[in-house]
Amino acid sequence: AIPGGDVNVTVEVGEALSLTSMRYNELSDAEVLDCAERVGVASVSRNDYFMRVYSNTEYEVEPVPGDVCGLGYNVFNSETGFRSLSVRLFIRRYVCSNGAVVGMTSGGERIHYGHPDMELKKFLEEQMRSGEEAMAEVGRLLTESAHRPSGPVAEQVSARLRPVIGKKRTDALLDELGEGATAYDLANSITSLAQGLDLRRRLQAEAIGGELLAPLETLSARLAAKHQQIPIGG
Repeated sequence: AIPGGDVNVTVEVGEALSLTSMRYNELSDAEVLDCAERVGVASVSRNDYFMRVYSNTEYEVEPVPGDVCGLGYNVFNSETGFRSLSVRLFIRRYVCSNGAVVGMTSGGERIHYGHPDMELKKFLEEQMRSGEEAMAEVGRLLTESAHRPSGPVAEQVSARLRPVIGKKRTDALLDELGEGATAYDLANSITSLAQGLDLRRRLQAEAIGGELLAPLETLSARLAAKHQQIPIGG
């Protein structure tokens, strides 16, 4: 199914994991870890499909008095082409170790295909630099989520969560929330449940939680407004 003749076969412990074309841009997990050293590597999760790197905490915020959260980076990579290279922010709630994943930009990922040499490493470095500015804004959105009602987004969240954990568990999770629940409360319920899921589904659930805490559209608009230049006399 891959045109062009020759293909690459990725082999690990004697098993073929993937077939890729000659235009596939390989970026090893070791290279990603080297790039991530600038922010410090706290831990790594990995399966046959992708690697997830957790950085050290770079920023702290207290959205609710006594409830401190640390912000750092998540870097995702796949040596077998099953996942694009991407950098996101990771929110960890210290009191319970719940975690949420926040996208910084709508174009914050690169597939492993068709790029010039060194393009993926450059992209990785640029994304980490841009995250430094995004963290403060994510901290503000995190605080706002503790005052934003969850009701208006409950149906949308339910539709996204059901394919991840099933209808029964989704309905039970939403039913347990009180009428005055906030987006922060709902996100914490989701990310608490996520800790018991496999690597792929955990990421999906934590991304849903992150969108509740710091919606990508809102974050992108606020970051863009910071860079907008107003003409003199305009």
